[in-house]
Amino acid sequence: MTLISFLVSSLFLLSPQNTPYSVAHRGGHIKGFVPENSPAGVAAAKKYGYRAIECDVHYTKDKVLVIMHDRTINRTMVNASDLSPIKEPVVVAETTFAELRSKYVMASSDPAKRTPIPTFEEELDACKKYGIIPMMHTQHFEAYKMAKEKLGDNFIAFSAEYDSLRPVRQISDCLILWDPDNAPADEAISKLKALGGRCGISSMKHDLLTAEYVKQVRGAGFEVQSSIFKTPREVESYANGVTYVLSDFALFPAKSMKAKMSLHESDKTLRTGEKITFTGKQFKYSSLEIQIDIKGSVEVIVGGKRHYTFTHADGMQRIGSWRFYDTAPTIEIVAKENSTIKAVTINQYKY
Repeated sequence: MTLISFLVSSLFLLSPQNTPYSVAHRGGHIKGFVPENSPAGVAAAKKYGYRAIECDVHYTKDKVLVIMHDRTINRTMVNASDLSPIKEPVVVAETTFAELRSKYVMASSDPAKRTPIPTFEEELDACKKYGIIPMMHTQHFEAYKMAKEKLGDNFIAFSAEYDSLRPVRQISDCLILWDPDNAPADEAISKLKALGGRCGISSMKHDLLTAEYVKQVRGAGFEVQSSIFKTPREVESYANGVTYVLSDFALFPAKSMKAKMSLHESDKTLRTGEKITFTGKQFKYSSLEIQIDIKGSVEVIVGGKRHYTFTHADGMQRIGSWRFYDTAPTIEIVAKENSTIKAVTINQYKY
């Protein structure tokens, strides 16, 4: 990952009441171990404490609804016969369900997770089993009908195609999220009002979800989701007041959870280049959370790869929480200039 930083002068205070609702992107996948868009990813999301997961729904050639993010299976699956990479493109919409299920398996270091491509019904059954809400990224109305039959209104409908969402409201009171592209806030609000019920917007464009844009949409009574923002834009989205976060790593612990390991510092002066370091314990499933109040400028490095720069924060700020798997996670706070750490708390949670 490219090492980047972003100056944030006024951060949104994330109290338990206004902490964004975390949605695990493509499920609680773990690189090389738990495949994305799989029932195993639903189970992992439950382990981490997520309440919702995102899943991508497509038709096979013979009209079976399956879970797969890409147009092809090549990135996430391997040949079942010898676990070798799939050389020629295998397009989901051009391949029969029987062929997909018999020739290929999900790529994983765990033999038990090398399962065939999941059907959408299997994903819904996993969500029902673990009490997880699926956020369904699809234009296929049949998928929403199936979700309604299995889960009632406990699902989230999402699409960039506005017209594909209109029929969903006719059958369900579920939350509907629409990607407005570059639509101005007043236009987005008008379309959301036409949809009616619980709805909102979801965008991958950090330059769209400005504080003013988010304020307008939320002020009209609708939700706002930041969608897989890159470091450090996800922290900026919290500052701007989004209500939902779709992320590969963001995870806000329940307020009832107790930290397994903590670091507290106050009134500590750091000269340029000096740092405070926290190393957590190694757990299968864990997360780190940091709250900080500074005078000066510091770089916060999470897990050795996520870099954030904060300057002259005003008051104690809970700037985020990140999930980890089977590792002893770290946070470094490095002074970019002579700075005072008025207060900092780092918590590690075990799931």
